[in-house]
Amino acid sequence: MRKSVLALFVFLLPLILLSQSNERNLSTEHWQFRKQGDSNWLEAKVPGTVHTDLFQNKIITNPFFGANEKQLQWIENEDWQYQTTFKISEKELKSENCFMQFEGLDTYSEVLLNGKKFSLPTICSEPGKLM
Repeated sequence: MRKSVLALFVFLLPLILLSQSNERNLSTEHWQFRKQGDSNWLEAKVPGTVHTDLFQNKIITNPFFGANEKQLQWIENEDWQYQTTFKISEKELKSENCFMQFEGLDTYSEVLLNGKKFSLPTICSEPGKLM
């Protein structure tokens, strides 16, 4: 009897753990970006880089062609803002755990959710995870 209860527990544990958390990739949401202080938001692709977003919006020349990179050094001296809007489903609201995971954020990034600032690891070469 003890062995069958243990086997049942071992079998059900992954199902219980899976039912307590959800995962959703926000890269499919409608992302926008702008230079800090500008009023105009432009289309962005996440994951991506500010250089490729500026190029796709025809703001700069191809940064990967010839010596174009030298004329685009100003980009790294600006602060850039990215935003998206998403809704939380009923299933996600009922989850025991909610995490936000970021991959490839700049070292000096700031993340806000509904106006609340979250602290991130100092170096984001590893994925940053917020609870």
